[in-house]
Amino acid sequence: MTGALDQLALFGEQGDAAARAAIATELGATLFVEAGAGTGKTAALVGRVVALVAGDGGDERVPMRAIAAITFTEKAAAELRDRIRAELVQRAGDPDAEPAARDAARAALDELDASAICTLHAFAQRLLTEFPVEAGLPPRIVVRDEISSRVAFETRWRDTLDEMLDDAALEVPVLVMLAAGIRLEHLRAVAEVLDDNWDLLDRIADVPAVPALDLDGWLTELDAVCSAADTCRVEGDTLVARLLELAEYGERIRGAFDDIERIRMLRAAKPSFRARGCGRKGNWPDVDAVRDAIARLGEARESLVRPVLDAAIRSVVVALAGSTERAVAARRVAGELEFHDLLVLARTLLRDEQHGPRVRRVLRARYRRILVDEFQDTDPIQVELAALLGSGSDGDGTRPWTEMHVDPGRLFFVGDPKQSIYRFRRADIATFSSASDTSLWSLQWQCAAAPRGTCSVATHLR
Repeated sequence: MTGALDQLALFGEQGDAAARAAIATELGATLFVEAGAGTGKTAALVGRVVALVAGDGGDERVPMRAIAAITFTEKAAAELRDRIRAELVQRAGDPDAEPAARDAARAALDELDASAICTLHAFAQRLLTEFPVEAGLPPRIVVRDEISSRVAFETRWRDTLDEMLDDAALEVPVLVMLAAGIRLEHLRAVAEVLDDNWDLLDRIADVPAVPALDLDGWLTELDAVCSAADTCRVEGDTLVARLLELAEYGERIRGAFDDIERIRMLRAAKPSFRARGCGRKGNWPDVDAVRDAIARLGEARESLVRPVLDAAIRSVVVALAGSTERAVAARRVAGELEFHDLLVLARTLLRDEQHGPRVRRVLRARYRRILVDEFQDTDPIQVELAALLGSGSDGDGTRPWTEMHVDPGRLFFVGDPKQSIYRFRRADIATFSSASDTSLWSLQWQCAAAPRGTCSVATHLR
């Protein structure tokens, strides 16, 4: 996102008042607020919403219905709404305030319950509900909660597993994985990850066949090492016993029924290829050379299965990805969406080549200000949605969010990277850092490096 960057950092007790004044009065600037625990980030956000509604600082008043305040949880959204309501009630009843300001506060109170103070997923649902046809959805959509989504996943997983086990093309890949110690529970975990991140799936058109094991060279080397038992001068040496065990192991591998059985044997813990404590030096011409050769064979054994297992995993993951995509398509047709569907489909709607420009123009006119709380726990799609709605250029629908031209004052982000707790839900500190470093932001308030409850002061223009 492009534009000049003024960074304003404010410190401690002396700077807090100035920081809050900047947030409440610099209403025409795009702000990125990075503040540590105890600095009153949510209070600053509430103050900015009320200032926008009241037109503080001489700026044009923004109706409450034209403000979107995005939080991470429903509880936080309810708290934010209550705090805004309390501040507006105080403003509406303030005898010292200008009549126009009191009227603006009353109007905002009337609009508050229907305003977009909500979670990111709820906001995305608003967008999709307004433009279902453009989003490729039926007129009425239903959003599954986390419990019903988990139940639906379990049903899909059982069906997917049955299909995989019945698919002749996947028989060898699945048997290879099972022989290598990968359990069906592991495949289920992979299916969960794909389901939670289906927008990142990169389908592979051509899946290579699972290759045969190439063991000739390794078995020849094993034979050569095992033949060193003849050089031992003393009967009963423990290293001789280890070599005889390995020689027998090599013969069993040669006589195995197929590669599946060989993979199971190669991945087994026994026999051990650790021989450092075996054999006495006086019994051998060079006991260390034999020990080292056995260790090298053990290391090489680990890599023998890898090309075969990689191909098998690739085949199975592609099959799981296909199943995931079919499930997404079915949900879209039925209008029964899950939380992640909301975000991805909203982004797809805004970036759509045919409908996106008109949809963005309508939504930009409706949501003149977008404020995001707890930005450190954002899904990367969140900042992309905000940038798409904050940009006044129709051409930005095809650009990465870091290159979009955001209108001054449209966006306000607040967060603290030290408090990020939802990285497992794709909340990414790298996204936070990219947003705070990009030249989009015209003002930045940084408190992260300061002690709890304090901030620091500096200005920078580039």
